[in-house]
Amino acid sequence: EMKSLVRAGVKMHTQLVDYRMEMKKRMQKQGAEDTALLNATNEKKHEGTRRKRISDNESTLSKENEEKDQYDEIMRINAKGTLLVFKHAARHMAQHGGGALCAISSIAGLRTHPYMAAYCMSKAAIDMLVRNCADELGGAGIRVNSVCPGLVETELASGLLNTEAVYQDYLACMPVARHGMVEDIAAAVAFLCNDSASWITGVSLPVDGGHHLRRGPNVEPFATMLFGKDAANPASFLN
Repeated sequence: EMKSLVRAGVKMHTQLVDYRMEMKKRMQKQGAEDTALLNATNEKKHEGTRRKRISDNESTLSKENEEKDQYDEIMRINAKGTLLVFKHAARHMAQHGGGALCAISSIAGLRTHPYMAAYCMSKAAIDMLVRNCADELGGAGIRVNSVCPGLVETELASGLLNTEAVYQDYLACMPVARHGMVEDIAAAVAFLCNDSASWITGVSLPVDGGHHLRRGPNVEPFATMLFGKDAANPASFLN
């Protein structure tokens, strides 16, 4: 059985971090030489912005005043953050006979989510990174996978859950028509990281009630509520 799950909360927004030492310190402290779970997020930005975001680190590229630094921040946290933690966790695991890496991706990396292009790109990048790292690290006894949650009941997804039109559209996209709970995601991560999955690597596992089998959701009602009617105007993408 796996020893534990390590939540590697890499803070990238205010200062440079020695990722190698940070990963070694966290893994030794948790007593987990063989497992690392990464859910990259920006803790500093969460406070005071929850009502302005569809979920953590999202953005709308169709918004006229979209800032380049917002896009850079999303890619830096989700894509670059995952890469750096994988790199240094894998080095530590290789010295101890192998292990398992698991990233938290998203249904947004598998299906289009209008007005959330940067977030979708960052999550798709995580899934490609998982496949590439799985190919490179298998010889060191390290398995690399990701979990792709659908709509899950969390504080940061409350806007989607509480906007009835959007919520019902999500359900219409799911053969198993209910939103997920954090326990659903935890169970999938635990499976991918323990010995029951010892021959599974390079997989991005959707945990989404089958949402990945259908289309992306229509979040336009929520985007319009947040950003105004121009959010759904295709012409604004070109401005």
